[in-house]
Amino acid sequence: MYTAVIADDEVWIRKWLEQGLSNYDKEIRVAASLDDGLKVKEFLEKEEADILISDIRMPGMTGLELARWLREQGRTTKVMIISGYSDFEYAKEALHWNAVDYILKPIKRDEFLREVEERMAIQNIKKESL
Repeated sequence: MYTAVIADDEVWIRKWLEQGLSNYDKEIRVAASLDDGLKVKEFLEKEEADILISDIRMPGMTGLELARWLREQGRTTKVMIISGYSDFEYAKEALHWNAVDYILKPIKRDEFLREVEERMAIQNIKKESL
């Protein structure tokens, strides 16, 4: 079982991502779906997560700040950044903090699920657990 955390300040996006993950793979459990980066950090201070899917801009902490914090803590959580901003500097910073992907909104379901499977969580986590 893989644990995912979803972070976005838009409730409909969180619900859409949660539903997409749950319907896609029964081995993924969404442990938290939060609207504020500080709430995400507080959750992750207490709980481990295999996957973090985070909006780039949220109240409290940004997705980039969360990715940075996870790396500074030595955590192996796979981070996928989603954003409405196609700014190259954001993508570059996300890669600097080891984000495994940067997907632009609006997100297409097929693209999102393909990225989850191929680039991000499932394949990487399965390889690391061998």
